[in-house]
Amino acid sequence: MNKDRLLALILLIVSAVTFYETAKFPELSNDLQVVDAGFVPKLLALFLTISAGILIYRSYRISTEKIVISLKDSGIIRIGLVLIIMALYGYLLPLIGYELGTVIFLGVLMIIFRLNNWFKIVGISAAAMLAIYYIFIVSLKVPLPLKFL
Repeated sequence: MNKDRLLALILLIVSAVTFYETAKFPELSNDLQVVDAGFVPKLLALFLTISAGILIYRSYRISTEKIVISLKDSGIIRIGLVLIIMALYGYLLPLIGYELGTVIFLGVLMIIFRLNNWFKIVGISAAAMLAIYYIFIVSLKVPLPLKFL
């Protein structure tokens, strides 16, 4: 199987799961001016489905290259580490708070992806945390599990 078809299959699976799960969301009304909770996830799932279709079309039109996945590949290892760190972030967020958890999470991700400049790691992590804080807490009034701010 070529890499575009494999990615298209993964996108279709994620899209199908997203459509299935968002079908359980309550609908607010039939009015087109009111957006319910499932609107954005359904829109993203539609985008994933269209992207998968484009990938499948391109894979048959352009190449027949075979894909070989090795567990020794550093990219596969990084993906596994990112998934583990994401799970830890979600689990530890209520315990250590949004501020510290987000800075550590983003910093570790940058280290995994080989950014070695500590000033950039700390600066980008802190700036992203503050930007998200401003967008969600100040502008949108969405509560986050804060410990320090």
